Amino acid sequence: MATLSAAQFAAILGIPARTTWQRNQAGLGWNNVSCNDWALTAGVGDRRGAAVLAAINGDNMAGALGLAGANRNQFLAQQDAGVNYWWRSWAQRQRQKHSGGGKYTTTYMVEKTMKKLIAYNGMIVTAAPTDYYICQHWPTADGITYEHWWIEARGMVIETFTGNPLRIYGPRRPEQDHYSVVRVGVRELLPLHVQYIDTVINHHQVVPTALYANYAVAGPPVIPAANYYGWS
Repeated sequence: MATLSAAQFAAILGIPARTTWQRNQAGLGWNNVSCNDWALTAGVGDRRGAAVLAAINGDNMAGALGLAGANRNQFLAQQDAGVNYWWRSWAQRQRQKHSGGGKYTTTYMVEKTMKKLIAYNGMIVTAAPTDYYICQHWPTADGITYEHWWIEARGMVIETFTGNPLRIYGPRRPEQDHYSVVRVGVRELLPLHVQYIDTVINHHQVVPTALYANYAVAGPPVIPAANYYGWS
């Protein structure tokens, strides 16, 4: 486990508003690291987060696709195949709990899954105020899923998208009304998180903070405010 030093915090907190410091993935030795790879593992290539959420969300996804009977069962089996036996069994239990209602709301299940994955990858979850949060948001209507993960350190956003630079900026725009967001506090980050953040601090490109319509598109355009997904 690792923390940012006072000097590192002073550097990122000193980034001017509407300004981003970034380092491209090649400069970090990465190859198509995704947002959840970065947030959960500091880019070691473990995409279990997406697979586990997809497995839990199988019923909702099957319903949205109009699947029933044997077709539904085949679809759920395909979702479950994305994770190993332990995670598959855990995801199936969460799916059953969610279908029972009560406290097992979509947000509750997403947060529970995030905490499980964060702990699995070596970080310690805390309910106390902290400098660090692992965050993710998703369109609320999509159920138990994710769209984008990022890290917040004293309110500064540290994020990447597949094939895009690792970026530091802040503060983040508020979420749109049709989005849900969960922030899970952690006591410290992973050592590789701190290493890569330090690389951006010391070897960065300065660019205006962009407004993202589609995080999968490199170099996204500035778009009308009504279409903002929530990035600063």
